This record gives sequence, C-alpha cells and structure tokens, in this order.
Amino acid sequence: MSGTQNEVTPETATPIPASTSYGALAEATARMLTTRYVLALLASAVVAGLGQVLVQVSLSAQAHDARIINIAGRQRMLSQQMVKDVLAIDHVAAAEAEELRQGIRVELTNWTRIHRGLQIGDATLGLPGGNTRTVMLRWEALEPAFTDLHRELTAALTGQPQDLAALLASQRRFLVGMEAVVNQLDAESSQRVHWLRWIEAGLYLLLVLILAIEALLVFRPAIHRLRASLIARERAERRAIAHEVEEAAGRLQRRIGQDLHDGLGQELTGVSFQAKALERRLAGQPEAQSAAEIVAQVQVCIATTRNLARLLHPPSAEVEYLPSALRELAETTARVYAITCTCDWDDDLSLPDIQDAGETPPGVHLFRIAQEAINNAARHGRAKSVLLTGRATSSRAFLSIDDDGNGFDVASHADGMGLRTMAHRCAAMGATLSINRRMNGGMRVEVTWPMTPPA
Repeated sequence: MSGTQNEVTPETATPIPASTSYGALAEATARMLTTRYVLALLASAVVAGLGQVLVQVSLSAQAHDARIINIAGRQRMLSQQMVKDVLAIDHVAAAEAEELRQGIRVELTNWTRIHRGLQIGDATLGLPGGNTRTVMLRWEALEPAFTDLHRELTAALTGQPQDLAALLASQRRFLVGMEAVVNQLDAESSQRVHWLRWIEAGLYLLLVLILAIEALLVFRPAIHRLRASLIARERAERRAIAHEVEEAAGRLQRRIGQDLHDGLGQELTGVSFQAKALERRLAGQPEAQSAAEIVAQVQVCIATTRNLARLLHPPSAEVEYLPSALRELAETTARVYAITCTCDWDDDLSLPDIQDAGETPPGVHLFRIAQEAINNAARHGRAKSVLLTGRATSSRAFLSIDDDGNGFDVASHADGMGLRTMAHRCAAMGATLSINRRMNGGMRVEVTWPMTPPA
C-alpha cells in the first residue's frame, strides 16, 4: 500500500527523564550557569587587571622617559652655559673671574655625573639606565665630542692658554651629538606610546570578545534552558491534565456502560418479561399480536443497550483477554453501525512491555486505540468495511485498522482529541503511531512496538 505517510506523536520538548524533578533540573541549570558566569567574570577581571597593569607600567615608563629627555636636554644647556662662562673669564675683574671658575667647576662636575648617569644609570639622580642598543650607539658616537669639550673646559679652569677655536668646535660637535641622543630617546618614547595604544586596543577587543562569548555561552543558554524548562513543564502538566481527563472519561464511560447494563438493561428485561406474560394471557385474542410486537421491540432495545454497554465498558483487555475483546468489539461495531467489521488477530502476539506496573495495562491502550480508530471510520469516515489486524515480524509487532471510508487530512486534525489520545497511549507503551491515507480510499491506523524477547 502506498500513499501519504503521516506519523502522529504527542507534543515533545527538551527530553527530561521521568525521574528527574524540576527542582533538580533547576538546580543543575543554576549550577551550570553560575559556573559559566563566574568564569566569564574572572576572564573579564583578568583582562581589565592586565590593562590596568600595562597602563600603570606605561605611565611609570613615560614618567622616566620625560625625566630622561628633560635631563638630556639640560645637558646641552649646561654645556652652552659653561662655554659662555669660560669666554667671559678674560673680560671681567679678577674676583668675578674666580667666581665664574667656581661655578664652572660645580657645573662641570654635575654635567659629567649626569652624562655618565644617562648612560649607565644613577639612582640618586633618578636615572634608571638600561638604554636600548640604538641609544647606546648614539652615546658612543657622542663620547669623543664630550671628551674634547670636557678637556677644553678643564684646561680653561687651570689657567692654561685657551684655544677658543677648539673649544667652540668641541661644543658644536657635542650639541649635534646630544641632539641625536635626545631625538632617539624621544622617538623610542613615542614608539612605546604607539605600542601601548595597540595593546590597549587589543585588550579592549579581547574584553568585547569575552562579553560576546558570555552572551553566547551564558545568557543565551540560560534563556534557552529556562524557556525549554518552562515549555517542558507546561507540556508535562498538559499531558498530566490530558491523562486525568482521559482517565475520567474512561471511568465515566465505564459508569455509563454499567448503568446501561445494570439499570436500563435490567428494566428493559423486566418489561420484556411482563410483555411476554401479557402475550400469553392474550393468547387467542386480537391484542395478542400487538403484545408480540412489543416483546420483539423490547428485545431489540435490550440488544442495543447491551451492545452500547459493551462499547462503553468492554471486557478486560489484559493480555489473555485482548483477542476476545477485540473480536467482540468488531462484532458489536458491525451490529451497531450495520457495517462489515472483522478482526484478524494473532492470539500469540506479545503486547508492549511496560515496566511501571502502576500504568494502564498495554492491552487497555491497544483496545482503546482500536476502538477510537474503528469509531472514527464508522461514524466520520462513512466506512462500509473495517479490518482490524494484529501481526508480527521477527522484531516488531503491529496493530492496524484499515477502512474504506472517505478518509481525512491528518495534518488538519493533528490537534484533535482523538488523535492526540491515541498518540498519548502509544507514547505510554513505547509504541509508534502512524496514520496513512490508503491509495484505494480510506485510512490505515497502525501501532508498532518492539517484540518482547521470549523468556
């Protein structure tokens, strides 16, 4: 048989074991989200702390750079001041000349100390040393000019004849070399600022990435888990309500069936006895025929009442009674709806294995599914023939109900109470429900479940 294939299943959400309480699920979710959130906060804190460390180190380095560049610039000014004072010695009075020499000696001592401190460091002057190789090359290139200028200034302080041309030449070479040192120090300081900007930008991007990952791995899963939990709980409650409604409806059907059988059926039986007695008393009189018709009509009412009672309150559908219950269902359906309804059931067919003994027996589920499918075919599908079949393969068992009625669109009736109830019963048994439109008209309802291995 070919045709449109549809599988009807009960509403599903995120799989949650039946033994798992929502309190345990909420606790596990909260634990997972807390762990992720704390890790995200720690990562953010580490990045922010690293940024602060780099900024503080950079600020400290910039403070040293500014001081070193400022002191290096003062070296040029001191050299010019000392040369100027040396040139002024020969043009002032003796007392003032001696005062100039004293000032030059102090400045020369400081100038020399600072010159060495800028190269190798001097803690007293706040000079850290540690110059780069490029800066040290600039100092090495400056050293001859410094030595010559230092020699010329020292000679001037000892009263030796002055070679003004050599003094001025040494000063020019020192100024040029010192300018190169200051420029290199300034260039390296600017380069460090440039790299700091790139590092800060990188840390900022890293922080943004952490926040994005936090949104993806913490907040998004949190929302998803909460939504899934709420949906699962809502659907579980809905299934529980549907189950209660189903059980209540079953109890009501059984009660009505019992009332029909024990109440109305017994009363009709009493009326039948009275009508028969009346028929006997009227034997040979014209009214006897009317009494006989009343008896016949009451017998029909009794049969109809019993059929309805059996549909509403069938025999036990346990394993050993299910075949007879299904056959009686087919016979009763044929009488009530005046159609052909047959049952071809394998008496040795094993039923689904339900582990929880507190659940409804699988035979009851199968009987109710068959009853629902047959009633739908007879009442709504206008079927003239219905075939109920139970068969098995080496691994699976099947219950199928085939009819030749008008059929229906499964998708448009998927939310119907009947289909949802059948799907719920199949899920309770661990079985699969499929509803197919038959190629030659009508529908097939089929329940499939795994075969129980022999003990």
